[in-house]
Amino acid sequence: MKKAILALLLCACLLASALPALASEDYSQARPIALNQPVEDHLEDYADVQLYTLALSEPGSLTLGFQFVPGGDYIVELLAADASGELTVLQYTDFYYDKETVTGVIILQANRMRLPAGTYYLRVKAYNASGWRGDAYVLTPAFQAEPGGCCEQEFNDSARYAMRLDPNQSVNGNLSSYSDTDFYHFSLMQPGCLQMRFSFAPGGDYDFRLYTLNAEGGLDQLQYYNIFFGGESQTALIQRELDRQRLPAGEYYIEIAAYNSSGFVNDDYVLSLAFAGEAAPACEVEFNDSGLTANPIALGSAVTGNLNSYLDEDFFLFALDHAGSVALSFGFAPGGDYNVEVYAVNADGTLNRIEYFNFYASEESMLPQVTQTSDAMDLQAGTYFVRVTAYNSSGYSDDDYTLAVLPG
Repeated sequence: MKKAILALLLCACLLASALPALASEDYSQARPIALNQPVEDHLEDYADVQLYTLALSEPGSLTLGFQFVPGGDYIVELLAADASGELTVLQYTDFYYDKETVTGVIILQANRMRLPAGTYYLRVKAYNASGWRGDAYVLTPAFQAEPGGCCEQEFNDSARYAMRLDPNQSVNGNLSSYSDTDFYHFSLMQPGCLQMRFSFAPGGDYDFRLYTLNAEGGLDQLQYYNIFFGGESQTALIQRELDRQRLPAGEYYIEIAAYNSSGFVNDDYVLSLAFAGEAAPACEVEFNDSGLTANPIALGSAVTGNLNSYLDEDFFLFALDHAGSVALSFGFAPGGDYNVEVYAVNADGTLNRIEYFNFYASEESMLPQVTQTSDAMDLQAGTYFVRVTAYNSSGYSDDDYTLAVLPG
C-alpha cells in the first residue's frame, strides 16, 4: 500500500479538484488546517463526517492530538492519495474514553508517524450512533520538520524503498504501528568490520535483520536479532551492541519491525553504523565459511578475525613448499572457547581433518588477549586448511582473535 503512496508523492501532487470521492465524500471541499494549530469543531449528528486537509512542505514527524468530552467515541483517519489518485488510509485511530476527568475533557494522541512532504487529509466521524456526542472536539496536528538525513524518511516499508544510509551514520526512526516495517540500505566500497548499535525505549521488542543483496537481486539474511528490554531503567533509551560482522564490499539492507503487537512502542529508536575498512591478508575477509572461500595466510604472518555468531565458521589456507614442522599460534579474549582444526586435501578434493586443537581460557587476565600455541605438526608439502569455530554457544565470543601458522 505504502509503495504506491511513495511513488505518487515522489512524482507529483494531485490537485484537490482531481481527488475522487471516498464513501460519497467530496475531499475537494476539505477544510485546510495549519500545522501545530488546534482546530475546534463538532459533529452535527452520528452520521456527520468532518474533512480536513493539511500540507507538509518537507518531511517530518506528525502526531495527531484529539481533545473531546468523555463518553464520546471518535474515529480519526489520516489519508493520502495513491498512484492511481485514490485516497487510502495511512492511519486509523479510535479515540474513546469513558471515565471521569477533572477538566471534563480528555486529550489523547494518535501514534506518531514520519511522513514525506505532500498533501494529506483527515476524516473525523463517530464510531457509531451510541458513540456520537454533539460536544466540541479539538484536533491538533503537531508536526516537527526533519529535512536532513538524521531521521528516518518514510515511506520505507520495503527494501525497494529503503532509506539510504552511509556506513558511518546514525539515524532516528520509529515504528508508527505494530505492523510498520522500516528498511535501510547501505553500501560498502571495501571489505571491513561493521559494528551496529541499536538504542530503544524500555518496553520495546524488535525484530532486527541484516541482509546482503545476492546476484539475483534478492536478499539473503546474514543476521537476526530479537532485541527487547522489559525491565525498569533510569535511562530513556536502552543500548544494545550487535555482534560485529566482517563483511565484503557490497550492498546491504537492514529491516526493523516489532516482534509482536505487545512489544510495539511508538518511541524513537536510534540505529548507528560504525564501519572500519580492512584489507587482506592482515584481516579476515568474509564470506569465508567454507574451504572454497578460505582466506590465504602466509607462514609466519598473523591474520585477525572474529566469529559473528556461535554458528559462524572461518576458513583459512596455507601452503608448504616442502615438508616441515609447523604450529598454530592463537590469540583470543579471555572467556572465549574455540575449536581450531587443520585439514589436508584428499586426492578427490575433499578435506580430511588431521589435527584438532581446543583453545580456551577460563581464568581472568590483565591482557585483552591470551595467546596459546599448539603442538608441532609434521606435514608434507601441500595445501592445508584451518577451520575456526566456537566450541559451543556458551564459549562463543564476538571479540577478535589472531591466527598465525608458525614454521618450525
